[in-house]
Order: sequence, then structure tokens, then C-alpha cells
Amino acid sequence: MKFRFTRLLMWAGLAAAATYLLDPESGEARRKRLRKNIDKARKAGRKAKLEAGL
Repeated sequence: MKFRFTRLLMWAGLAAAATYLLDPESGEARRKRLRKNIDKARKAGRKAKLEAGL
């Protein structure tokens, strides 16, 4: 029973995220911002890795 509720919440969250990102009116701008933020996080990760000497 506990896992069924957890799974339900997981699917509800995934559906909400998909609806948010695939919105026909402003979804493209949201996806563009998301890609920009992911690229920024990757760059920060690479920089931290170099500074740590790994």
C-alpha cells in the first residue's frame, strides 16, 4: 500500500513536469531556460572538478 501511494505521487509529479514543459504557449521558453540552467550547472561542475584536482 505504501509503495502504491509513492508510485502515484511519482507519476503525478512526472505528468505535472511534462505538462509544464510541453505547454504549447510558453513551453519553448521554459525548455530554453532549463537547457541554459543545465549548461550552467555542468560548467560549474567542471570548474569545481578542476579546482579540486580531480
